[in-house]
Amino acid sequence: MSGDGAIIVSASADKQLRVWDGQSGTERFRLRAHADEVFSCAVSADGETIVSASGDKTLKVWDGRTGAKRFTLKGHLGRVRGCAVSANGETIVSASADKTLKVWDGRSGAERFTLKPHAHLAFGCAVSADGTIIVSASADTTLKVWDGMSGAERFTLSGHTGAVNACAVSADGATIVSASADKTLKVWNGRTGKERLTLIGNTGWLTGCAVSKDGITLISVAEDQMVKVWNAYTGECLSTLQVDGPLYGCACSADAKTIAAAGARGLYFLRLLT
Repeated sequence: MSGDGAIIVSASADKQLRVWDGQSGTERFRLRAHADEVFSCAVSADGETIVSASGDKTLKVWDGRTGAKRFTLKGHLGRVRGCAVSANGETIVSASADKTLKVWDGRSGAERFTLKPHAHLAFGCAVSADGTIIVSASADTTLKVWDGMSGAERFTLSGHTGAVNACAVSADGATIVSASADKTLKVWNGRTGKERLTLIGNTGWLTGCAVSKDGITLISVAEDQMVKVWNAYTGECLSTLQVDGPLYGCACSADAKTIAAAGARGLYFLRLLT
């Protein structure tokens, strides 16, 4: 989702992406080019750049306004399970079943470097607004935090007892959130790597998470069909919505007032009124 909530992108097993109007919920256009299912997608805060990650082992970069394909990113040896893009589209990060992350130049499509962080496949990744902090989530129950400029590992976040299915980071990198198969959401200090909170309230695997630009509001989705909104500092659950099927991913606008949740039954467009 773009920062203003005007553009929402969804990825599907039908090998396509759909770009939606965040205000009306109408479909703008579809993006077709992958040879296998699309596992993940990301859009820059300015809405200019869309990235897609696929089982065909590639990523594709698209123009967010026109839908034109800019280029294809090749280099992973396994399915690409996750992707992220910095606010201005200049840094792209990918997470793959080949147990690596790759960092790419969003303007040229050139690979900058490869990170080999985890003992098992990497499910997801996130990047701060300026591209200086990268976070990876893995089936090995850990997250890792990296320097986005040098590729140096800063620290490992340990505490989950199940696979970490997704992660998110606030614009300034100070707040990291992780969603796990152990049915918990964890909030971490992005500067020190220390755990702040463990959020409990789901009966199924946590499958997706998102964080507002200021790091105060968190969104989580789970296989138990629940969308939850949390305060990242107090751990209070501010709102819960049950939908009609399992959920697999989510995104929010910069102010967390616009929320999108993707699931087995479709895409849900939500507006936070408080």
